[in-house]
Amino acid sequence: MALSGPLMAYINRGNTEKLELIQDNQRVTANAVTRAVFRFGVYCLDTEVDNAELIELIDNAQVLRLRLGLVPNLIAGTYKKGTLTLYDDLTEHGKAWIRADVRAELWPVCET
Repeated sequence: MALSGPLMAYINRGNTEKLELIQDNQRVTANAVTRAVFRFGVYCLDTEVDNAELIELIDNAQVLRLRLGLVPNLIAGTYKKGTLTLYDDLTEHGKAWIRADVRAELWPVCET
């Protein structure tokens, strides 16, 4: 799976990044992926630990939804080579899936 650019994280904003889980040019088998762990910088999101507001397998576990801007204490900057590891019933230690850069930035809003 190749990404066209960095994953975007707008600090304190609920924007969503969706990663279609592709293997051999097609989506992974429905419900085969049981866990996903995404690490970038010092941050680590795990579908078994974190609430679905941050990281969640959706669409029959064929898509990973990330809301990186909601990661607690996220600091603006570019995080190179974040790693996504996927697990299924056959891979106790997980499969290295993709590397992805993350760009975290502030999104200014008007005070209310």
